[in-house]
Amino acid sequence: MRVVAGAAIVVWLSVVVYVTVVLPSTSLLEARFSLVPLVDTVRGLLSPSFGNVAVATAANTALFAPLGVALGLISLPEGVATRDWVKPVVFALAVSVAAESFQGFVTERGAVAADDLIANVVGAWLGWLLARRVGPRDVSRVHRGAGTASDDLEGPVVGTSECPEATRGAGEGRRAAG
Repeated sequence: MRVVAGAAIVVWLSVVVYVTVVLPSTSLLEARFSLVPLVDTVRGLLSPSFGNVAVATAANTALFAPLGVALGLISLPEGVATRDWVKPVVFALAVSVAAESFQGFVTERGAVAADDLIANVVGAWLGWLLARRVGPRDVSRVHRGAGTASDDLEGPVVGTSECPEATRGAGEGRRAAG
């Protein structure tokens, strides 16, 4: 799973580089800076150009959702706590700042906007949530007795973090009584 998610991140970064480096270079407009969060988006949503602003915001969100999914899938096998949403958010913010800075200061094309940072981070966070909700389940819960009648029993496994009150020893690896 980690290899596939890692490869997905490489492909995703390639798409982000294409979108931020190649596409803006075809624009004849100079870079435009909008560093006050949400002002342009709210104005745009309340204007006749509602459709353009909504599509641009949705596209920025959708562009970063695969990053969140990949980071969520990478963290699933260890059973990472749900508070680890910070990792994809920080990574998305770092990539967003780099992309926006590149657009504004290197290519000098496109819009450098705080709203893009917000949409990108929200997209990564939503992707991470999706991976955590519907991704593969935590493999640490699978016990060593696979294929036995005990697989059908419910309850915590004695001697694991699922059943901390149990002591290690003779009962290790067995299901706790109901």
